[in-house]
Amino acid sequence: MRKEQLMIINFQQLLKNNYLINQDIEQVEKLLKQYLDCDLKIAHNIAHHLVDAGGKRIRPILLLLVAKLFNYKDQDHILLAMILELLHTATLLHDDVVDISEIRRSNKTANCIWSNSSCILVGDLLHARAFNAITQVKDQAIVRYLASVTEEIVQGELLQLLHCFDITTDETIYFEIINKKTAKLFELAAKSATMLTQQNQIVQQQFAEYGKLIGMSFQLIDDILDYSGNPIKIGKNIGDDLREGKPSLLIIYALQHAAVTDQQYIKDLFSKNNSLDKSYIEQEQVLKIYDIIKSCGAINYAKNICQKFNQQAKKIIIDLAVPHDKQIANILIQLLRDLAVRIT
Repeated sequence: MRKEQLMIINFQQLLKNNYLINQDIEQVEKLLKQYLDCDLKIAHNIAHHLVDAGGKRIRPILLLLVAKLFNYKDQDHILLAMILELLHTATLLHDDVVDISEIRRSNKTANCIWSNSSCILVGDLLHARAFNAITQVKDQAIVRYLASVTEEIVQGELLQLLHCFDITTDETIYFEIINKKTAKLFELAAKSATMLTQQNQIVQQQFAEYGKLIGMSFQLIDDILDYSGNPIKIGKNIGDDLREGKPSLLIIYALQHAAVTDQQYIKDLFSKNNSLDKSYIEQEQVLKIYDIIKSCGAINYAKNICQKFNQQAKKIIIDLAVPHDKQIANILIQLLRDLAVRIT
């Protein structure tokens, strides 16, 4: 069973049983395939290689659910949901090249099958098509917001790259990175649906916060699974983020709270291997780092922050969504539970 299936099976089952947005999801998938199709065979194959391998579609589904919650009747939510997934796909193609990744969604990454240059260019093509699609959105405030978020995502990726193998990275920088590179797209999904339905500024900001909290929790859980997950279930190699020198919260915490000798072990590992060459860190070193972060309480620390984020997000749904539609509110809360299940 793939990572995508395990992570959100209850959420998807709940959607299927309630038939709330099934037709919307089908329309999004159909439109997405249209925007992925290309006369250039290599572009067509690279784009479909990633999308056809699966995916949770959490971001577009989140947008569709919030639009449904507020009884949206037009069609721009379908277009926006598709754009979110198109942008996400383009970002993944670029990420795999930058990170020198070999596995994505339990398959070989596109850059391992084709070339880095081809994958970068196809990612650029998908970005261009996303912005071509954006021109069809009627609400110019949403267009400006989407463009701003896209810029912040790139800034987040650059900030992460700048801090690779940087043992001075602190929690403030870490949370800025994951907010920009991961949470912003979740925030966009939730808030843009409230903008489409012309909710007041308070509601817009609260749902933006709900999306942000989901995204932050999502990335924290990914960081934990990089050390403790099952490669088959999570769809990538264990320790990849460590080999890339990414400044995860677990490493930051361990560098402050682990035994002095363990802190030095991490510092030595990072200082000796300040590059993007993954070959240097052996599996036993990954396991050693896992033992360090587990014994010093880093994993529990990260889990507690996830729980805090999820509780805050749940309160927003109880306060703002339940009065509108208890069924959809229940699904939005189930999403939080399913994310938490990944690390229990």
